[in-house]
Amino acid sequence: MLSSSKHTFYLGLLLFITGLFYSCAQIGSISGGLKDTIQPIMIYSQPVFADTAFSEKKVVLTFDEYFVIKGINEEFISSPPLKEFPEIKTKKRSLVVKIEDTLVKPATYVFYFGNAIADLNESNVLENFRFVFSTGSEVDSFSIAGSLKKAFDLQIPEKALVMVYQNSGDSIPYLSRPDYLSKIDSSGNFSIDFIREGKYKIFALQDLNGNLMFDKKENLAFLDSLIIPKREITINIDSVKAGTILHDIDNPEYADSLVNDTIIITEDHKTKPNNIFLYMFAEKQFKQRLSDNSRPLKGKLNLTFDIPISEKYQLKPLNFSISDNDYLLELNEEKDSLLYWYKDTVVQAIDTLKFELKFASVDSLDNAIIETDTVFFEFREKKDAYAGNKKKEKADTIKKVEYLNFSYKLDNNKLDLKQNLSFELETPPIKLDTSLIKLYEIRDTSTVDTKEQKIVRAVRTSENQIFIEFARPIINMLDFNILGTGFC
Repeated sequence: MLSSSKHTFYLGLLLFITGLFYSCAQIGSISGGLKDTIQPIMIYSQPVFADTAFSEKKVVLTFDEYFVIKGINEEFISSPPLKEFPEIKTKKRSLVVKIEDTLVKPATYVFYFGNAIADLNESNVLENFRFVFSTGSEVDSFSIAGSLKKAFDLQIPEKALVMVYQNSGDSIPYLSRPDYLSKIDSSGNFSIDFIREGKYKIFALQDLNGNLMFDKKENLAFLDSLIIPKREITINIDSVKAGTILHDIDNPEYADSLVNDTIIITEDHKTKPNNIFLYMFAEKQFKQRLSDNSRPLKGKLNLTFDIPISEKYQLKPLNFSISDNDYLLELNEEKDSLLYWYKDTVVQAIDTLKFELKFASVDSLDNAIIETDTVFFEFREKKDAYAGNKKKEKADTIKKVEYLNFSYKLDNNKLDLKQNLSFELETPPIKLDTSLIKLYEIRDTSTVDTKEQKIVRAVRTSENQIFIEFARPIINMLDFNILGTGFC
């Protein structure tokens, strides 16, 4: 038999070996070594970089390591711009760009990914990454470069785009998207590359709504003159004495010496202009312009202007007549829209209304003028698909009381019964006659005429809001019947 001391020794050895194997089985992260500081590198693409005659709907970019994409909706832009934003997703080590748009032919496209691509482990960003291909037979090679700053303090504007247009009109950024564009870097520098030869108008703007067009309240920069990109080739001639040791650029360790005196000719290719300076400012618009007009309801017209309109405006009907008591013309609170309300049912039945519009503006020399324009408002009511199957109802010979629809306007969704009430109306009243307003108080589900309660005044506080002041506090919930003849 084993002695107790030997038994203890073997047991201790067994526990030691078991613990050793258990320790070896532990899973842990590998420590040590140099930290990865290298961003992802593109090793394959379909199509190849700067490929021509591209007609596919998908671009695949493969990198040497796994990566993530961050903020791709804000970082990605295309030059020329795409109408539809592409579908961009990752698949293993590849970035797949599915093009939803029809590409222009011929054109050289540049997909800017900005700083959206970073490696998976250390988040090393692939800065200012871009990919180029052409739908034509060649890749356009002209470029326009420069810098952009704020005019007031010379700071770098945030999220600014620089755009060029082949159309040279001054109003082109209001009307259409650019032919080519680029973002600025953190230093305010920009370079619009791979554009075709031609004459260009250049603008820069802070595109707040992402429509690639200039809208009011957006900052702007531009040059008055046209830009003509050029490619300059400089020929450098240099003489080298015999015995000079030359090193191979690709293999610096390899060297050779010249036997005879030699002339070396090199070419230096540059594209210009590359030193354009743009200064961004908040444009103060003076020239007034009608930007939109619509007829959302039979009895309502909207006219929207670029900037607040002065009191010198007139809207005159051309294909109908209407009395002064049957319409209301007023400005909205921001004073940049005209609202035209009318209750004449004969006028409401007209499909297209024609007006002469006059408003104050300035000419090209900043002289005050009155602009005159003809505007049309069309309204098409949706037809009932089952109207033909319905029997015509007999005309109601009894004149029904017409009630005006309204709703309470509550503060913080609470109704204080001891305070005066205000109401929202579907259409604005033109006149107020408080004697025709009937007020009832509900008590125990029975309706009793409250002769003791009186209306002191009724005031129209906005285009479709009425403020009613009572002689005494309102104690109980009230039911209001407002006759149509009370508000007209």
